[in-house]
Amino acid sequence: MSVSASNSTWSSLNKNYIALKQEVESFNSSTSITQITNAVNSLKTIKGQFQTIGNVNFTIISQMASAKKNIHNLLKECSTLLKKAKIIELNKPVADTGSALPAAPSNKEISESSTPVVDTTAAAMVQTSSKVHKLPKRALGSSRNRSKHELISTKKIPPHIHAQSINFNPPTPITSKITIKYNASQGKRLFICGSGAGLSWQTPTALEKVDNDTYVHRIEGNFKETEYKVLLDGVWEESGNRRISEGKEESYTPRFKIAAASAPVAEVVKPIKTTRISINFNAGWGNKLFIRGSGPGMSWLKGLEMKMVEGKWVFETTQECKDFEYKILLNDDDKKWSIGANYTAGYGNAQDTSVKF
Repeated sequence: MSVSASNSTWSSLNKNYIALKQEVESFNSSTSITQITNAVNSLKTIKGQFQTIGNVNFTIISQMASAKKNIHNLLKECSTLLKKAKIIELNKPVADTGSALPAAPSNKEISESSTPVVDTTAAAMVQTSSKVHKLPKRALGSSRNRSKHELISTKKIPPHIHAQSINFNPPTPITSKITIKYNASQGKRLFICGSGAGLSWQTPTALEKVDNDTYVHRIEGNFKETEYKVLLDGVWEESGNRRISEGKEESYTPRFKIAAASAPVAEVVKPIKTTRISINFNAGWGNKLFIRGSGPGMSWLKGLEMKMVEGKWVFETTQECKDFEYKILLNDDDKKWSIGANYTAGYGNAQDTSVKF
């Protein structure tokens, strides 16, 4: 397409775009859905036609880019208006056509009707028969036009059951009982493990303490036979695995191999030592000394403020540590380190040092 043809096409499309832009800007909440939809389609068509234009100067390219951006915004605005218009359309009141469901027939109409009528109350149906009576299909019509009386009469009501005449006696659960006779020391506990009947070899179950030397475990439910064994705080009874059958009771005294109590081991208490570093230096009014290093609570990046104790700057710690290095700074200024090599101290040391800056 030649430059002159491209410019002519752009001029024509631009006029259509401006007219359509003015139309969309005049839209409001009363604009119809059809009108908004037509505007959206026209905007999309013009936007697509922009792509076919070539060989235009820089000014038209800029105008075309601006128009594309405006079309994008106009499409968004139309989308919002379209949603509002659809909501307004849905909320419009529906005109009353004057039709209504037929009223339920009166007792007189029912009695005079040739169609057999069944007493639809639940009590009457229960007392007369377990069968469900339905009105003939020709008398019912569509479900929309059926009266409340007719709809009730078609509901299925199950055969009557006299609840008072039923004697429901739940089965008595079968209980098996294991009684352990053992006088456990104070603080000791008895457990039971097994296979099946609610028992597990991995997770011990605590026995119920009845009195000082009697422990009980009850098993309710159906099972043929189960194995079990008793523990005393993690120590297995000396005998092999025992068995109990459904509905049976077992009572016995287990034996445990308890190791002799060993003499208490005296607790070794390490003495607490204090590491103390004292610095002799007259810092002058308003100045302070700080310590940096690899010792307890120290860092080479930020210093710990030392305390003035009896005319000396002091750092103290009771934290156990290895030998460490340190250095003193005036006012924790990176440019005011103490002169000389790093100092060395160890756990429990007491040092008294003079520094220069």
